[in-house]
Amino acid sequence: MTIDERIGLAGMEPKRADVIVAGAVCVAEAMRILNQDSLTVSIRGLRYGVAQWVALR
Repeated sequence: MTIDERIGLAGMEPKRADVIVAGAVCVAEAMRILNQDSLTVSIRGLRYGVAQWVALR
C-alpha cells in the first residue's frame, strides 16, 4: 500500500502511516527470533501488561 492508502485505513493514525510498515517488520522479526507465534496487544500500556504478567506468574 502507498502511504496515502494507509492513511485511508480505518483506525490508522495519519502521522503513523509512513512508519507502520517498518514497525511491523520489527515486531515480526522479534517474534521470529523469540520463536513466538502470537502477540497480545493492549491499549492500556506497558505497565498494565507487566502487572498482568506478574499477577499471572
